[in-house]
Amino acid sequence: MLSYQHYVENFEAQNLAPQLDSFSIYHEDFYTRKQVGSSVGVMISDKMEENLYKKLIHAGFKVAVFPNIDYAVVSSFPLKNQYSLAVAVYRIYPRLKQYIKANRLCAHPIMELYTKDTVYFIAPLSKQFDFYAEEALPVYDGSSSEFEDEPVIDEYECSKCHYHQNALIKQCCCDPLLHSSSCDRRKRAL
Repeated sequence: MLSYQHYVENFEAQNLAPQLDSFSIYHEDFYTRKQVGSSVGVMISDKMEENLYKKLIHAGFKVAVFPNIDYAVVSSFPLKNQYSLAVAVYRIYPRLKQYIKANRLCAHPIMELYTKDTVYFIAPLSKQFDFYAEEALPVYDGSSSEFEDEPVIDEYECSKCHYHQNALIKQCCCDPLLHSSSCDRRKRAL
């Protein structure tokens, strides 16, 4: 379940830039639904007003550049009133989970893109860790101990992003045969 803090931050982003599309990225274990982190923000372009850009930075938002999504599991739902998002989450997430599991896909993190009249649910099938905030990526100790491959476990918190490092490391639950080809978790861990 999402925290109240997440909704406050998303509301803040929409209030600062109401003309821009907003997004949420949920870093969670998709099979247990345990949330291990989230990021919220607005989609900006190079042609954005300097004043608006400064206002977002001053409010504590960070600039992140996401790659183009080559392949993803995508669904959408119309936003007609204030209850539409609750209905969308109730209807879309179970179907996304079922589709990903039935097709043995490695699709994470789950992103929601909010436009004026539609919410898009997007789960990338490649470049997954390019969508995680820097604070959410596994951190490895540089020592030469026998536990060299074990990550440093810590809680991270930055403005607009909240993560629990240990839970994120166990994020991917995909089939071992598909894991190396459809998920870049191992590439980041090396």
